[in-house]
Amino acid sequence: MFILNIKRIKKMKNLTLENLTKVCGGVYFGPSDKLEQEVSSITTDSRKAEAGTLFVPIVGERVDAHKFIPQVMEAGALATLSERILENADFPYIKVESSL
Repeated sequence: MFILNIKRIKKMKNLTLENLTKVCGGVYFGPSDKLEQEVSSITTDSRKAEAGTLFVPIVGERVDAHKFIPQVMEAGALATLSERILENADFPYIKVESSL
């Protein structure tokens, strides 16, 4: 598991949800006003999620981290990636083919 503090990586700029959607080749679902918000960190560990975080749920042999998405969003994460459509989601997410 990793957590990437984007503020420490000076070469990375404009990591907005819109730009991340393009880079991931995903489809954005959520309020359009969130597209320009910048992600402050990226994590695969649901316990590390906080305001501004993009959560990346990994499907492993034993655990499918998609089940932690509600907990992560409740903790204040900005958005999440997802390998599936999230029915009735009231938060921003980027649908991707694979979160790896």
